[in-house]
Amino acid sequence: MMGINDFKITLATNGRGVYYSGETLTGEVALSLDAPKSVNLVYVTVRGAAYVSWRESRKSGKKRRTVHYSAEEIFFDCQITLFGNGTTSIEIPAGEQEFPFRFMLPENLPPSFEGLYGSIRYTIKATLDRPWRFNQDTKLAFSVISHVDLNMMPSLKNSLNHSNSKNVCCLCCATGPLTVNASIPFCGVVPGQELAVSVDVENSSNVAVTLVKCILVQQATFIANFPHSKHRKAERKMLAVELGALAKNSANNWERVLTVPSCAPSLQRNCNIIKLDYFLKVKARTAGCHSNLVVHLPLTVGTIPLGTQSTKAGHRDHPGRGSTSQATNSRLHDRDSKVMPRARTGYPGGDESNSKKGGHQRGSDNHRNRNDETMEI
Repeated sequence: MMGINDFKITLATNGRGVYYSGETLTGEVALSLDAPKSVNLVYVTVRGAAYVSWRESRKSGKKRRTVHYSAEEIFFDCQITLFGNGTTSIEIPAGEQEFPFRFMLPENLPPSFEGLYGSIRYTIKATLDRPWRFNQDTKLAFSVISHVDLNMMPSLKNSLNHSNSKNVCCLCCATGPLTVNASIPFCGVVPGQELAVSVDVENSSNVAVTLVKCILVQQATFIANFPHSKHRKAERKMLAVELGALAKNSANNWERVLTVPSCAPSLQRNCNIIKLDYFLKVKARTAGCHSNLVVHLPLTVGTIPLGTQSTKAGHRDHPGRGSTSQATNSRLHDRDSKVMPRARTGYPGGDESNSKKGGHQRGSDNHRNRNDETMEI
């Protein structure tokens, strides 16, 4: 960038590298110029949004057409003015300049998430609005974690036992049934927690079971609203443990302790276009061309484990939380209303902010994430 040696955003470290809903972000925009530069405004835009996008090919007669399904949901979109008034050109002198800012994240935000057909992302973009020039931008992404207190869902403390069975045919002759029974002592877990799993398999058939496997699956549901409502699911294998094989006309029991890997909490609220579920899948694979026998045990992944006393102080001890200085951006206003709260800056002329908040959704044509995979599990 001509005349600009450095233009970047820095967030004050909180020791975690991630932020919670309701926490105050503190940072600065650093600008290094080798010559004076005129600007109308220097501002940052803090944004949180969910995006969904995928394409499907359809054949109609001899013609094939592609339909692009998409949706966008904005959680907040706040603009904070750091320097200038937007109407009069002001010169920034050469050298090193720093523009501090503060922003309080809204409560009840969904966690950051990257999936095959969509994502939940939080970003900060700094902009130099220059007279009769193209704007110059720099962008920084940050991660948000939302708290899911498992103690608020008492049913998760109950044990769960599911079973499934089928009759296996061998050379067109029906044999005895194959039965799989799986149980867990509770249904709510947090990353890093151990979960005991008990699996009983009774094979009364004449077909061997080549492998019994236990799999922790993350299932994401992506919901598009353009050009019409439609959803798509993608499964991701988070953990897999092989239990063993089983001969025909025999039975066995396996007891295993699984450690829940690092993963985002279950997401059913706070986002209308992306849902996140977990379940434990126990699969018995049979020899030959027979279909597998599967048992599903639904799980809820949270951040506060069962049996832990939940207090706001227990998970809200973040720097800047609750201080009076957070009034800088404690209210989000509709950008169209032109209501701008004051914004504290350490630079003359920077005293306005403007924001837009919404839970609305609209079509998005520019999102596609290929970093994930749909897995056959």
